[in-house]
Amino acid sequence: MKLPKEITTYCPYCRKHTVHEVKLVKPTTKRSGLVWGVRRRNLAIKGKGNHGKYSKRPMSQRKRVGVKAGSRVPDLRLICKECGKAIVKSLGIRLKRIEIKR
Repeated sequence: MKLPKEITTYCPYCRKHTVHEVKLVKPTTKRSGLVWGVRRRNLAIKGKGNHGKYSKRPMSQRKRVGVKAGSRVPDLRLICKECGKAIVKSLGIRLKRIEIKR
């Protein structure tokens, strides 16, 4: 899919339609160690004996089923030309490749 370098869209900071510069943002999937699932697992493993569902291999080591390879939902960073604030918007469709026309 090809996108223009600049588009005119609504800026919530300026509260009007302005020209925005389009940049592609790579979505990050890395989790921090402070998410509730990790903290709950650490609390459950503290004691002795069987750790129940936490004794299984982690999901990253199991064979993943149903993960689509190659296609992803891209995020666009729209930078307002007037105020310089950025808005991150998702296209909402899966694309294998996205290109920004220069």
